[in-house]
Amino acid sequence: KQFNIVYYYYYYKMTKVDRLGAFVPVIPFGGNLANCAKDPFTSFSGRQTALQIKFHQTCYRFNSDIFNKGLNSKSDQQIAEELLNDLNFEKKESKTYIDDLSSTSKKSLVAFATITSAIFSWIITPTKGKLLSFIFSFIAGSVVYLLLKKFNSKNINGVQKEVLEKISEQNIKPDLTEFICSLEKEYSLTSDEMRKELLTVYKRYLMFFLKNTLIDLDEVNKLITLKKLFGLSSLEIGECHYRCSQEIFNTNLLFLERQTSDETSNIVDKFLFLSDRLFSLDSKKGYQYETSRIKRVLNFSTIDFEETKNKLSEELYIRLIKPIQNGQLVSPKILEEAKQVLGIDTERSEIINETIFKDQIKSKISREEGFNSTSVRNLKNLQAVLSIKEKDFILFITQESSLIIQDRIDENIKQLLRPIKSEEIKNVSICILENKEKFLVSQATILSIYYDSSRSLFIKSMKSTLSSIRSKTISLITEKIETLLVLNKNLNELFLFLNDSDNNSSQNEINKTIMEAVQTFSSIEVHTIYRLFIENLMKEAFLTEEKEKNMKNLQKLLNISETDSIGMYKNVIGPIFQKTVRSAIEDNKFSNDKKILIENLIISLKIDKSLALILKTSMYRQTLQELVSNKSVFSTQDLKKLDQIRIFLDLSFINVQTIHDTLCEPIFKKSIQEAMGASGIVPSNYWDGLEKLRKRLRLTEFRSKDIFYNVMKDRLKNLFEKAIADDKKKNQPKNEDNKDSGEDPTVAKGSGTALGIEASNPEGNELLNLVEIYFRNRVFSDSEFPSVEQKKEMLPGLSGRMETLIQSKAEINFSYPVTLKGLFEKKILSDLYKQYLIECFSSKLQSEKRRLFSNLSKLGPILGLENDEIKSIHSNVGISIYQRFLSQSLSKGFLDTSDTTFLTTIQNTLAMENSVCNQLIKDSKKGVISLAIEKVFASPRINPENVIKIRKMADQFNINFDKDLNISDDQRSKLFRIEIDSGIEKGEIDNKSLDSILKIQNSYVLENIVAKKILFDCVNTKCEGSLLNAIASLRRNDEAAVVKELEKMLNFGDLLPINFKNNLVSANEKSQLFFILQSIGGESEAQKSKLDLFKTMINL
Repeated sequence: KQFNIVYYYYYYKMTKVDRLGAFVPVIPFGGNLANCAKDPFTSFSGRQTALQIKFHQTCYRFNSDIFNKGLNSKSDQQIAEELLNDLNFEKKESKTYIDDLSSTSKKSLVAFATITSAIFSWIITPTKGKLLSFIFSFIAGSVVYLLLKKFNSKNINGVQKEVLEKISEQNIKPDLTEFICSLEKEYSLTSDEMRKELLTVYKRYLMFFLKNTLIDLDEVNKLITLKKLFGLSSLEIGECHYRCSQEIFNTNLLFLERQTSDETSNIVDKFLFLSDRLFSLDSKKGYQYETSRIKRVLNFSTIDFEETKNKLSEELYIRLIKPIQNGQLVSPKILEEAKQVLGIDTERSEIINETIFKDQIKSKISREEGFNSTSVRNLKNLQAVLSIKEKDFILFITQESSLIIQDRIDENIKQLLRPIKSEEIKNVSICILENKEKFLVSQATILSIYYDSSRSLFIKSMKSTLSSIRSKTISLITEKIETLLVLNKNLNELFLFLNDSDNNSSQNEINKTIMEAVQTFSSIEVHTIYRLFIENLMKEAFLTEEKEKNMKNLQKLLNISETDSIGMYKNVIGPIFQKTVRSAIEDNKFSNDKKILIENLIISLKIDKSLALILKTSMYRQTLQELVSNKSVFSTQDLKKLDQIRIFLDLSFINVQTIHDTLCEPIFKKSIQEAMGASGIVPSNYWDGLEKLRKRLRLTEFRSKDIFYNVMKDRLKNLFEKAIADDKKKNQPKNEDNKDSGEDPTVAKGSGTALGIEASNPEGNELLNLVEIYFRNRVFSDSEFPSVEQKKEMLPGLSGRMETLIQSKAEINFSYPVTLKGLFEKKILSDLYKQYLIECFSSKLQSEKRRLFSNLSKLGPILGLENDEIKSIHSNVGISIYQRFLSQSLSKGFLDTSDTTFLTTIQNTLAMENSVCNQLIKDSKKGVISLAIEKVFASPRINPENVIKIRKMADQFNINFDKDLNISDDQRSKLFRIEIDSGIEKGEIDNKSLDSILKIQNSYVLENIVAKKILFDCVNTKCEGSLLNAIASLRRNDEAAVVKELEKMLNFGDLLPINFKNNLVSANEKSQLFFILQSIGGESEAQKSKLDLFKTMINL
């Protein structure tokens, strides 16, 4: 009931708060604090039960009443009285009156109830046994006594009431130990029970402070005082706050669906702040432990916790300083104590002090009067209390005053935009310097602000000038530019009045400021202003010293370099000079008076000789340009007028030659193109006309030749592009049905030489046309140089005798000034040249071939190919042609004289090296033989004739089967046996032709042992086969077949006699075979030799 009453009482006082999921309404007073279960981390090392100081720093109890005024703080007596009223309210609302009795009354009530229950049990016992009645009475009395003991016989509310009454006394002692001991004795409380009541009183104070969201420094002091009066340890305080935070969180779970309240949020923030201040009295580890528990319960992160308590500390600190801002005198020591109580470190306090002091400056400063004496005293007092250094004091004053001073100076220096006297400028300086005393700033500050104002005013003037330029208001432009010069002069003069030193470096500051202002604009804008100023000055074409001085001043003011200044001056006076000259030329007045007038104009405008020459040549160029645009051919009168103008302008022909070369180029180029026509070749009778045109246009030979070369390069480019298109068309796949329109119907498809290269139409070869146009237009240049040639000739009448003759002749060396180099990729040029070279060899007719070859040496240089590139192409093409020709010519097994002659022609034409050609021939021969051998082994049945042909071809080509072809031993042995078998069967090899066997053995590179073994195996196998065939024929009674097989056997046996085994043939069969062989022959010696050989072989 007590819990519910207190809960609902405070429910109407406070609302909940939502803080990262933790909803915090009220803190009920029910529950154990001293006897409750402790956290497992409560007794870690480093905690102490006595009053502790955080981080070994003294935390004072703040007792000054100065800062408590206006903070809604209440006295100890007022707080105690309100808490007593709350306690009385709890008693009235409680329905249990036993707790209101005194301890003696509660004990008497327990004794009476115990005795009464015992007597009543004695009376109502149904048995008459005294012992049994006594036992039953004793048990009933004990039960009643124990049940009544469960009620609190001690008047708890009385203890809290007396403690609150004691605190409410006016002169309370700093030590309440004696008073607390007397309460323990009076109410029969143990020490733990008494500390529980004291913690409850502490909790009541804490809850009372949370009823108001406004934080008061006195509240922190009161809680610290209660901790000291009650002798509470930091451990107990931490446990009390921890349990309060738990009850806050648990109680608020009932209101999760309700809206949050800013008031409740402020109360929770205040609870965290008060907890932090009380925990700060603990050790460092104790502080960390207790704050971590509070943050964990209320779901506060470390950042949020630090932000909350720092925010409240700073707000309270600022409120404490308010009286000082109002003029109240306070010792800095008292403010230092307040900072320690609030936990504000030095760094934070300096930031807060700085902010407060700046706000105070803003409130005291006056735009018109600055700081009066009262404001100065107030600021000085605040400076002393807040411990602000003198340099910081000056800095803050300057920062807050600068904007006001700058506005005043901006207003003062607006007068400088017009020409004024020195006295007026001096008055302006006096007004500016008055700010120094009014606003407590230094001379340097005044000058710095003056620099900024000057920069700003100059930038505005520049922008105004540029706006007039954009609007093209000529009258305003001149006025605005002159205003810049006046402003610069006045600013410098005003600076002399403001600056009390004669230092040159100080004098340069204002110039530097103006230069910085100019640098904020682009160079184009600055140059535009300067150029328009010059144009305005030079409306009268005469340069005076005053004009020159004004231009120099503006140049320096706008920070324009000397080079740019001269360039802009030249750009302005150039049109002025040209206008005068153009007028004389248009009027055709080339008299000496006009010439002298122009010379005087040059002197008056101070035009140097180089610029004058440029302007004159420009005028000549304009005249010639007009003439060229109207006429393609100059008449004699036109040339005469050009000469008059040139002489009038005092120009030599060297001065105007480049102009003629440039402007007359299109006319001459067009004439060359017309002369070339569609063929691209200039007829011979046109050359004289072109030369006359060149002279009339007054082109140099070098320039005319260069123009001709450019036209030729364009024509060559077009021809080469056609050649590229033809090559692409030729390489495209062709259909059998649709004939390409570009094919020559007179050339049969697939025609060409034995090289296998398709012939093309040389008449349509664009590369050939390119060379022809090049040489017929005489683009090349040739030079002769002598050379010596040695020649051997036969002496007449003397066979075998020769003499060496030395002849000298002139060789012509061509140079090619026009090439296609750089117009096309190297690969394209090389590919087309290569294609042309192939066509030279693929041509069908000798006349066509000679024509192609005659232009071959010219085509490469015209295409822009270097000698090394040409040699490389020749080598690659020559190798390809060599390989194709050899692959066809060697197929017949040899190279005849015509083949050798053609190969020599290719070698000489393409300048191929002998070693390369010889290697190509040898490689081709090896390829032919290797291919033939592969075909032999690839066929299912080997023809001995092909084997013999291959061996003879290898002998003729001098090819080694082992070293050159890398034929394996087995294959060479097999080829050797095939050829031996065929030769013995045909009778070409017998015992009289053993040299032929040795020759064949050497051709196949076989050792003697291998060759003999192959020969023996061959003879043995053939003889044995023939004998078996003869026996088979004998059994069929086929005597003719028997004789044939025996003849074969004897042929092989004659080469290498063989003795057959006895079991191969029977004795009867041997006799029959002998008689048959004997019957077919006569009595000749050859027949006898055969019979003897037969008997030897069959062991007959």
